[in-house]
Amino acid sequence: MEKSFSNLIASDDKEIVTETIMIKNNILKFNDITLHLSNIAVVYAGKKKLRIPYLAIVIFLISCFFMFQIPLAGFIGGIGSGLYIWSVYKSYLSNNLYLNFQMNSGQYYRIYFSDKSFLEKAKSIVENSFNNKNMEYIVKIEEQKIVYGNDYKVNGDNNVIDTTIQEGANVNSHNKDSFNKRNEDNSIKIRDIKDSSINGANFGNNNNLKTNKVDNYDWKELGSELEKVIEAIKIDSDVKEASIEALHASEAEDRDLFESTIRKRCKEFSTELFRNTADKVLQQIVNKILEL
Repeated sequence: MEKSFSNLIASDDKEIVTETIMIKNNILKFNDITLHLSNIAVVYAGKKKLRIPYLAIVIFLISCFFMFQIPLAGFIGGIGSGLYIWSVYKSYLSNNLYLNFQMNSGQYYRIYFSDKSFLEKAKSIVENSFNNKNMEYIVKIEEQKIVYGNDYKVNGDNNVIDTTIQEGANVNSHNKDSFNKRNEDNSIKIRDIKDSSINGANFGNNNNLKTNKVDNYDWKELGSELEKVIEAIKIDSDVKEASIEALHASEAEDRDLFESTIRKRCKEFSTELFRNTADKVLQQIVNKILEL
């Protein structure tokens, strides 16, 4: 009975069951459904909102009235709509956390997350995609892992990976994830590289990789960029307060203090206000510290 009333009412709140979220070229792709970023009005993380369809309330009230006129019909309608309303309320009372999407059409979609911190990271990734539709992300919900760009393991001979964005690739003739029975080279072909950094990469054959760890930031430039952010935000706000705190840490030229300040004020440095105000270099530094 409850199920039949649920189908009749047809709530606009749908839960998406998916293992991964793929974001690429203005598209959010799940296991069985695809959404356009441009059609999303609001993204928020947390418990789903209590939304009891008006039709369910109307049916319940009418059924109560009919109990005095046509008892059997009123009883059936009252029990069915009452059970449905109770199931919606019971679901609301659960402590489940969701990534919620409100579409321009008024439709709601939600995805269940078991970990709050990973939920916030996934939300931040979706928000970043609104501003940069050329980026590609894969959010692996069960593994609680976010893959930036493409992640390849290559088997066989003479393989070529041709990609605009590449991170975490491990391709050569003798690595444990690759099988190359004739000792022929696999290669990664990277097209345009701009405003990017390549870390831990080894190009060519029989080469040794040496990396030099940068002990400190360019504190003078970092402080200058933070001052620009503070000056650009004319009113008092949490973002301005966080930027002032980060500026003090940069003036002390203390790497650990600076990075801990960024992590502590993660919420403020992940907002649209900061991203729209800060220079690209400063954003890259903050994103690297926050692992975004």
